[in-house]
Amino acid sequence: VWGLWWMGGGSWLIPGLLLIGMGLWRLRPPKWLLLPSFGVAALASVLLTGWWAETNEWIVYSLAALAGAAAYSLGLLLALRPWPWLSAALEPLGRTALTSYVSGTAVIVLLVPLLNRDLTRWSVVALALATVIVQALLSRWWLARFRYGPLEWIWRCLTWFRRVPNRLESGRDQNRPLPDPGVP
Repeated sequence: VWGLWWMGGGSWLIPGLLLIGMGLWRLRPPKWLLLPSFGVAALASVLLTGWWAETNEWIVYSLAALAGAAAYSLGLLLALRPWPWLSAALEPLGRTALTSYVSGTAVIVLLVPLLNRDLTRWSVVALALATVIVQALLSRWWLARFRYGPLEWIWRCLTWFRRVPNRLESGRDQNRPLPDPGVP
């Protein structure tokens, strides 16, 4: 709320949105609540986007983005429940989120001149899908050998002020990250 009202939204919303997403994942709200919540969030996103198109107010844009993020998150939760294979396919991307975000951004930015030539914009969809598939495959390959993604490991070393072991000693990590150094 602070990021939206006092700071005008934008990147100030990101920490709060990450916490909301993490909280939703941990709470695991019942399915009967997810579907109506998804509908409300999606409708709010559409209506607010229409309102923003008329007013061009930054706060309306931020609210539309917030509603869209809620709809996206709730839709993802709905999709992951009946299809555990989808959750397993996305798990490596979650464990290498920073690396995937930075590499995906680099791919898109480098290919913007080509993407602008396609008036239908289907090339954007195809490139995004191809990027996610390649990232998922590379992340799975990487995590079979290392605990953390490359940028996640660098970030961890910088924030813990020491070199953190990353290479797996005996095969797969079984989703057990290195414990926090402050916890016994």
